[in-house]
Amino acid sequence: MHDLVARLLLAHGRINPNCQDSDGRTPLSHAAEHGHNSLIEQLLKHKDIEPNCTDVVGHTPLSRAAAASQVQSVRMLIKHRLIPESKDTAGRTTLSWAVKCFESEPSGSTKIQQCRIVELLLSLDDIDPNSRDNEGRTPLSWAV
Repeated sequence: MHDLVARLLLAHGRINPNCQDSDGRTPLSHAAEHGHNSLIEQLLKHKDIEPNCTDVVGHTPLSRAAAASQVQSVRMLIKHRLIPESKDTAGRTTLSWAVKCFESEPSGSTKIQQCRIVELLLSLDDIDPNSRDNEGRTPLSWAV
């Protein structure tokens, strides 16, 4: 149902696909975090989409998807050339968030998904695995 309604709305010429809520989050950010991949695909096809829009804490749709263990969403967003190395207000990158999610003791299947996301991100040429956040921590220091 979401897909049909989103398709109808996006087909309307005056719809802004980059509208932000009170947290600065766009429809793409919400779709990415919740793994709504068909909605992600529809949004990315929109001529006015700004896929690297950040919310009030500097998270991008890609960092939201990575932190939420949404492997397929991460793949789709990477394929559409979202900027993986952008930093949020804490100075953390998407890779840092993918690693930091292990702190919450995820289930076995979630750990596997997070490992896949880390592998995907590390396979990109423009990822700096030694990038430091505002606390001076790297993805490796978050992992241990």
